[in-house]
Amino acid sequence: MVIKILCDMERETTLAEWHEAAASGDLADEQGLQVQKGRDRIYLCRSQGVAHAVEDRCSHGEAVFSESGRVRRGALLCLAHGARFDLASGRCLGAMRCPQLRRWHVREEDGVIFLGAEYPPG
Repeated sequence: MVIKILCDMERETTLAEWHEAAASGDLADEQGLQVQKGRDRIYLCRSQGVAHAVEDRCSHGEAVFSESGRVRRGALLCLAHGARFDLASGRCLGAMRCPQLRRWHVREEDGVIFLGAEYPPG
């Protein structure tokens, strides 16, 4: 008997794991808003036409992006401390050294934005 075990990166997100987060029309380009998934506060934003979901807290200084963040050209800037993050990877950009942001899978379909599972760290 052969048992195949898939790691999180190989595992496909099932429909049951997708949660409705917002209407597509509620999220303008280069803007964001806070949404809740379970106990997690998530910053849902759109940049260059693509929706992204990251933890709504700067990993550098604990500032809240929905209160003090700016989305521009695929990056998220923390206005409180100047840290910049790549929205696609969650990695800190520039000279400042910050931990990577937690991120969630995002799907947009029929005018609705859905959140999926959290990406594995790294």
